[in-house]
Amino acid sequence: MKDNRELKLPLVFLLFLLLFTFILRNQISQEFFLFYLFYYQLSHLFILFFLFLAFYGTGRLILKQSKFPAFLEEIIISFSLGAGAWAIFVLLLGLLGVIRKEVYLLFLIPFSIYGLFLLVKNRKDFHFYPPLLVLSPFLYLAFLGIFTPPLSYDALAYHLAVPKFYIMQGKVTYLPYHLYSDFPFNMEMLYLLALRIFDDYIVKGLHLLMGVVLGMAVYSWARREGGKKGGLWAALLYFSIPLFLQLSTLAYNDLALALFVFLSFYALSTFSNRQGVILSGVFSGLAMGTKYTGILFTLPFLFLYILFFNNEEKGWKAALIYLFVSLLTFAPWMIKNIYFTGNPLFPLFYPLLGGKNFSLLLYQKFLSAHRASSASLAGFLSYTYRLLWDARFGFHFLLLIPLLFFPLAKKYKFVSLYCLYLLLILYFFTYRGTRFAFPLFPFLALLLGILLNRIKFTRLTLIFLQSVVIFSLSLNWFKDMVYFNYYDFGKVSLRLTNRDEYLREKLYFYPANEFINKNLPANSRILFVADNQTYYCDLPYISFSPLDKNPFADLIRESANTKEVKSKLKEWGVTHILFNRSEFKRVEESYRPFAWKEKDLEKFQSFLASCKKLYDQKGVSIYALP
Repeated sequence: MKDNRELKLPLVFLLFLLLFTFILRNQISQEFFLFYLFYYQLSHLFILFFLFLAFYGTGRLILKQSKFPAFLEEIIISFSLGAGAWAIFVLLLGLLGVIRKEVYLLFLIPFSIYGLFLLVKNRKDFHFYPPLLVLSPFLYLAFLGIFTPPLSYDALAYHLAVPKFYIMQGKVTYLPYHLYSDFPFNMEMLYLLALRIFDDYIVKGLHLLMGVVLGMAVYSWARREGGKKGGLWAALLYFSIPLFLQLSTLAYNDLALALFVFLSFYALSTFSNRQGVILSGVFSGLAMGTKYTGILFTLPFLFLYILFFNNEEKGWKAALIYLFVSLLTFAPWMIKNIYFTGNPLFPLFYPLLGGKNFSLLLYQKFLSAHRASSASLAGFLSYTYRLLWDARFGFHFLLLIPLLFFPLAKKYKFVSLYCLYLLLILYFFTYRGTRFAFPLFPFLALLLGILLNRIKFTRLTLIFLQSVVIFSLSLNWFKDMVYFNYYDFGKVSLRLTNRDEYLREKLYFYPANEFINKNLPANSRILFVADNQTYYCDLPYISFSPLDKNPFADLIRESANTKEVKSKLKEWGVTHILFNRSEFKRVEESYRPFAWKEKDLEKFQSFLASCKKLYDQKGVSIYALP
């Protein structure tokens, strides 16, 4: 009888909130500003909680027979596994041509009810409330940041543009001459889910949610090893990273990648048996399915660690189990790429594995844009210093690094060695942008949080260290506020301006997309020349990545006259042209996707002159083909 009451409570509560959110949402008048603002933020918070419960419920059902050391660890592992399972599920449904809101909700609702039931049942065992209260200023600022429409190039070009294209097509399909669409897209599949049911604020909220769960994992691991204070220090060091706030306001995949990488190690530390090896393999596979760099970040190090150093489950058998599980988890993306391009890791290893609509010249161009520049030992030391001193992380990491040389730190040499390994990978094998180094810092926050509480300092030294760290964290808060104000996030997140006004102010090309959506016929098809930021275009379009072959550039080069160009474009189904002059100049200087000679440019200008100009503002023009 008691179990029935426990089940009815979360069920009734969830159904009531669903009714409130989805039915009454449009009935609330915006004239009641404060009430509407409260409702606006609360409804989105509820939707994120709804998705959190669904992912948690899914993961816990998969791990129904597993036992966890603590309820917080159960939440972290189950949520992350459930998020990965949903990413693969959305991919498989998409490949089958099923991208339907009703289908998604049909599965999400029962899993969220199950997740809420488990949460209520075990609520007394949840130990993350104290740090949540301490960290609430950082988290609320990050939460406010999700209520801004996407602005970043990568999100508008592929992180969100490709999932939206799939929604418009009604299936996950091949995009020719758009190599980024052939990257592993675990996080983008969750974005597809959110875009199809909700909006792009929930999309950004999902990225924030991945970062919050990662912070919970840092806290949980540090609390187990360094006590409550060690856990709190680790959580503070992590959540106060200015780059955490920046990434949480972007529809990227960096926080999801960092979460899966961290959990591939956390699983080994939590489960000292075969289950730990299997879960580590699953999270490694999810990291690989989120970003290709996940392969380098996890597979070599963990395979060798399990083979030689893991305490209980080690040797060839355990290492091969890890390898098999990680590749099996990553397999859906390799199979998709084999089907669409013929290369499971497209565009990687093109000279060996080949690939559709690609060439050796394009592969070299791709590598030059993504690989590290020349390397040396002095360069590595300089890179490490600049990274740890970077304002987007806070100078306290550089100050506290000497703690890793204390005798107590030997107990955590597994994590310390991985930090060194990750620095080497970042320097020698990846593009050295600060954003790509983010997966390193949850591990550093973990180690330094533990050591700050475990090492026996003199009272004066401890006060000095903690004062300097708190001062650095205060500077981080100041940097967060500067970032928040620089992009005027408060204007739109607090509903002081509407979405369209904000976008017109921040994106010079947005009014052109707005013109297309409002004025062109629904059966139009727009060719984007040079510009690859297509997310805000709601009509069918054609665009080409600047690192791919550009068929339109070839068409201009190979056509004898304007008439041939128009005839070919009509075969493509193109009705309008969007030409972005500044993007044309930028991509041509950086990547040379057009490589036109003077006569080709004249031919292109002649072609544009023969078309009807419908729109021309801020260097962006729209033409109609006759």
